Amino acid sequence: MVDERTNSWRRYRLFGIVGIVVGVVLLHPAAMFIMDYSDPGRHFHWTALQIAFSSQHIPMIIFFGVLGVFIGILYAILNTRLSNSVKRIKMLEGILPICCVCKRIRDDDTGELEPPRWVDVEAYISSKTDVDFSHTYCPKCYEQAMAEME
Repeated sequence: MVDERTNSWRRYRLFGIVGIVVGVVLLHPAAMFIMDYSDPGRHFHWTALQIAFSSQHIPMIIFFGVLGVFIGILYAILNTRLSNSVKRIKMLEGILPICCVCKRIRDDDTGELEPPRWVDVEAYISSKTDVDFSHTYCPKCYEQAMAEME
């Protein structure tokens, strides 16, 4: 089973490659078409495509290639964050199997070969979210604790 981090790097690499192809093959010639078409004395023609891939335009090709890689990797990062957030929301809106005696929660995310483990509520919620717990007494329990101490 491939872990999530490896999947993310594969996705970044894939979108980086797609980005460089889009940058070099689409963005650069499109910029050349726009520059050629914006000249008031010239009309739109296909020679701009030939000029786009000439040796004098190598710096521009590199720029658009790097821009495409940046946009592709940025898209992959944002897409990964969004899909992780959706998974997290779906996980948190489901039903939690909780023991009626000890109040521990069954964590089914241990893997396919391992049996589910039972963890404390604080440990489960802390592992699935960015929540930290601070322990204190509610008024009723505080009164009980004070009564037991006396």
